[in-house]
Amino acid sequence: MINKRLSIWLLLLLTLAWPLLGKVRINEIMFDTGTDPDAEFIELYNEGPGSVDLQNWSLVVDGTTLVTFPNSLPLAAGDYLAVFVGSPTTPPAASYSLGLTEPAIGDTGSEILLQDDNGDPHDYIAYGAVSANPPSPLVFPSPISPGSWIAGDGLAFIEPDGTDSDAPGQWINRRGDHVTPGAVNTQQPAPTISYGTITVPGSFPNVNACDEIEVPINVNYSHETPIFDANLSFTVPGGFFFASAGADGVFDATTRKVSWSLGALNGNKSVSVRVRPSCSTTSGQFIGEGLALSFLRFAGQSPAPTVSGSNATPSFNVSAPALTVTMTEYGTGNSAIVADISTLVEFQIEVKNTGSAPMTGAGAYMTLQLKPDLLFVGFRKNGPTGDPVDYLDIDVPNGIFTGWTGAMDPGDTRSFYVKAMNVGCAEILGSAKIALGWGCGDGVPLETPGRQTRSIGANTSISVLCPPTLTFAAPSGAPPVYMGCQDVTHNIIMHNPNGVPLRVTGLELNLPTDTYWISSKIGATDVGTYDQPSKKLTFTAAELTGGTGEIAANGTITVVLVMRPNCVANTDRQASGVFNYEFGCLNCGWLPGSVSTEGRGVPLRQPALAVTVQDPNNPDKTTVLAERGETVTFKVVVVNNGMGDLNTASEGGGWVQLLSVGNGLALQGVTDITGGTPGT
Repeated sequence: MINKRLSIWLLLLLTLAWPLLGKVRINEIMFDTGTDPDAEFIELYNEGPGSVDLQNWSLVVDGTTLVTFPNSLPLAAGDYLAVFVGSPTTPPAASYSLGLTEPAIGDTGSEILLQDDNGDPHDYIAYGAVSANPPSPLVFPSPISPGSWIAGDGLAFIEPDGTDSDAPGQWINRRGDHVTPGAVNTQQPAPTISYGTITVPGSFPNVNACDEIEVPINVNYSHETPIFDANLSFTVPGGFFFASAGADGVFDATTRKVSWSLGALNGNKSVSVRVRPSCSTTSGQFIGEGLALSFLRFAGQSPAPTVSGSNATPSFNVSAPALTVTMTEYGTGNSAIVADISTLVEFQIEVKNTGSAPMTGAGAYMTLQLKPDLLFVGFRKNGPTGDPVDYLDIDVPNGIFTGWTGAMDPGDTRSFYVKAMNVGCAEILGSAKIALGWGCGDGVPLETPGRQTRSIGANTSISVLCPPTLTFAAPSGAPPVYMGCQDVTHNIIMHNPNGVPLRVTGLELNLPTDTYWISSKIGATDVGTYDQPSKKLTFTAAELTGGTGEIAANGTITVVLVMRPNCVANTDRQASGVFNYEFGCLNCGWLPGSVSTEGRGVPLRQPALAVTVQDPNNPDKTTVLAERGETVTFKVVVVNNGMGDLNTASEGGGWVQLLSVGNGLALQGVTDITGGTPGT
């Protein structure tokens, strides 16, 4: 410690009268030189700001005065003076030789005191196997004792990083060319860090997405004095994930840094880290700025020096797989299915790797999701008799079934088979969905904050819908049996049982033989076009839907059809119809469909007429004799021998028509003698 005690008035006086004095301290020593005093020295340094004349200043070693400078010996600010014990042959310019023939500085330890021209203690150091006993008011807590010191080393205060020459920890051992008498001291050089040669994977510089790349990192340090608290870090670049680190490296997913606590560094050190390129990364290079090493030259140094990497790795290319997936009806290739309740449906899933790199390991992760309207039966490879999907996991309550495709090289295709039962009509499109994912992430637990992942994927779906229904229903109050020529009413009902709308394209009805079309209505609106020759009744989508073109989810369209069987129509004749529609497909738009049915048979009873002509006075006679010009009366008897009556509401009852009265007769009148009213 340099003695800085001066009274205030003396300090003011010196400030006013003389230039400022410098601060001289012990800066470097060389002591363990065997029997050669010429190599021993004590170096002084003037910190400034003024020059100091060392005349009458003394150096004391272990209580014995080594030298008192007898003559004027100016030491300018910033200058060094090496005081040699002996007489070196080629001393440096900034030196002073004592010419002694024996070493004077202890090989294993000494106390060295610098006294000013008043004999006051000015600076002090102790080193090695001695106790530190600085005279008051100087302070030096303990002897200098660097752990790396070996025989033949000197000691020097660290320059330029040192901040306190009275701190023993800021003195380091010096060796060989690092001993600098009469000149500025050297300190531990900064280590260098660099990337080594990448040999994993063997295909480098061509790598595949999610393959591990082993990045060697070299810390280069060669010096007699170690550095301390060395901490190395590698920043995982964007687009890459941490896989593992050797030499106890620790990964922080939040900062994306891998760090190694190297401690004291007294030689070279090599570590490595493994990273994976993500499946969206196409190229990469590890640059010097991704490496950092902080260290201390002495305990408590602040801020800690830091160095970056001195090189970059070669750039490299990254190839990645790509996924496509299709889902169709097994055996037909249809992109949607119409199936009745309680029928089995089968799907085929095809997965293809269209990328330029393989999907390694277990391949892509598959998630099959079935809506509640489908009941899972099986999930297999290739077809109905194939093995179960790899690592199949079944979650029936949630309708989720997962497995893996297996490894897939570029261009490979894998087929999978799914069987399910349709147990309800779909509420939405996409009753069955398949999603695939392949990728990678940081090799740390899933719950780690900051953990990153990246994947490629593909998904598709298939819809399973119930077919709409087409029914012919009798309206409420319809008679159980119809008579010939009586109007028959049918309710033509089209119902969509699904939770999604259907597009209507048309309805075509075929009326039975010997039946007449009377009317067809939706509500009060006449709809349909009847073609008498073909007996076809057709309806457009606009007519059926009121212009919307759709039958709503769970919706119904009802057409009221009135037709009339003629008097020769047979019983139980049926109308038939075809309802044409389109159903939605998430991945393919709208697909055509149709449903056909026959109506209920119409129970029909027809009348059967028998006619006889009689003499009114003699029913057994069928011949009446009369003179020309005489009025003749006939009795015409009409009998209904059939099962149907002639009293239909639509016709107002049956009738008897006298088609001919024969030659030579002129009709005078017709009277219904049953009811006593004139005929027509």
